[in-house]
Amino acid sequence: MNKREKILLAIVVGILLIFSGESLITESFLQPLRDREGQVADLEQRIHANDRAFQQIQVAQKQLAGLTARSLPADPSVASTLYQNWLLKIAALSELKQIIVTPHRMVAEGDAFVRFPFSIQATTRLENLCEFMHAFYQAELLQKITQVSIETTDHSNDPTLQITVHLESVVLNKAERRSTLFPVSDDLDKTEQNEVKPRPNFDALLQHNFFVRGYGGSSQEATMNLVQKNPNPKPKPIDFGAQTYLIGSLFTDGKPEAWIFDRKRQHRTILFEGSAFEVAEIAGTVSTIDDDSVMLEIQGVTKRLDLGRNFRQLVTVERNWAPDGP
Repeated sequence: MNKREKILLAIVVGILLIFSGESLITESFLQPLRDREGQVADLEQRIHANDRAFQQIQVAQKQLAGLTARSLPADPSVASTLYQNWLLKIAALSELKQIIVTPHRMVAEGDAFVRFPFSIQATTRLENLCEFMHAFYQAELLQKITQVSIETTDHSNDPTLQITVHLESVVLNKAERRSTLFPVSDDLDKTEQNEVKPRPNFDALLQHNFFVRGYGGSSQEATMNLVQKNPNPKPKPIDFGAQTYLIGSLFTDGKPEAWIFDRKRQHRTILFEGSAFEVAEIAGTVSTIDDDSVMLEIQGVTKRLDLGRNFRQLVTVERNWAPDGP
């Protein structure tokens, strides 16, 4: 091998050593560094995702805390009484007349919450109805109006309306136990300067009263209709039995109890097994309380009162006595 060949061989070997050395450096130092950089980027993405999930959890917890604060109190009997009294108060402050607030059967929605349906019957003018609905939705409670029925036979410029409002509120399973709903001001819709607060959702209804229509008959016909009416009708006697209903049965501290509600007098009575009672001018003893009925002993006769029925709808239960054995 001559000198020139040796020089060429040395150059080739040198080049090979350079490339092999670069590959060795890459495998020994740069590749682990790149792997570490990839791991760091992956961890940073995970941390960012966890931070975002944590922020979402915080927002959800804050929303849940706000909803829990707007829930009715945890105790069903306390919640029903407080809410019913509050409905009566805002209805009276809104100048509704002949108010009847009726609680209906509670409905448990799994383990999440319990719905409390109510209905309100009253007579009023449209402006007062708007005031009531405005006050209702201003309250910090989990509640909604589900249906409103309005009737009138009055054709004046500001007619009297017969209304029925169906509404409901809820008790969340994590609601706190308290003995108050919240304070209610005696002035629902006034500021300190005695100015009416804006009610854009309801004031628009007052721009045109849809319940006003002109009378199409003659004045003579109208006079005849007025004369034929009895100016002093005798009031009908009140049948409290037909106004008193079984609205619910539940367990409190492991003991069954039945809720009886007098719609006319807006009074609730709680019955217990084995206890004596006097409701709607009917006296007797409570025998058993089931999920959908109550067995009563009245003057030696067994009567059954079904859920949603009144005391005029009591059902007589025939006792089948088995003969004694020999």
